[in-house]
Amino acid sequence: MSDELAIDPGRYLAGLQCERRLWLASRSAEPRASAASAAEREAWARTRRELREIAFGLFPDARRVAEPDEDRAVARTRELLADSSVRVIAGAVFAAGGAIARIDFVERLGARGFGLRQVRAALRPSEAALDELAFRYHVARSSGVEVVSVEVVLLDADCVRGRGALEPGSLLRRVDATGQVRFLAGDLETRLEQQRSILARER
Repeated sequence: MSDELAIDPGRYLAGLQCERRLWLASRSAEPRASAASAAEREAWARTRRELREIAFGLFPDARRVAEPDEDRAVARTRELLADSSVRVIAGAVFAAGGAIARIDFVERLGARGFGLRQVRAALRPSEAALDELAFRYHVARSSGVEVVSVEVVLLDADCVRGRGALEPGSLLRRVDATGQVRFLAGDLETRLEQQRSILARER
């Protein structure tokens, strides 16, 4: 999956907005953002990274996929999926049909299959977050993974900060989004076909 025009979650969302945004995103040619907006994006990304680290408290036995190279990360993910002793995979990477996606946590649910768990720095998932999660779900399933549930790990509005360290179980809550994600993924392959045709046409 070394194709520089592979569709990832960011490009997929850009393509939902307009064809030109997809074209620009696939070539890293989007207009340069202001220093303020770039700083905001970096702060948001830092918050998500910190929350993902806190979320390890919900999945204490998770095995990380740490390979920076995408192809190696995909291969490592396959190895961990095949190992029945691994209950949770953190940072699993899936690739199929010219699309690639990383999942914060993939939870083994016995013989039934696997659950996808994505961390969001929000109290509730936005429409864009659900569209993105549907994309990740579709790529995981297209790569051969039996996905039986999808959850969003969100901030808990009822959490009150005390003097001690925050417990993951009080700061974060797991919300089932399986039905919504399955609905949004219903026509996702058609959308991906359209996006692939745009990328191929503009090369």
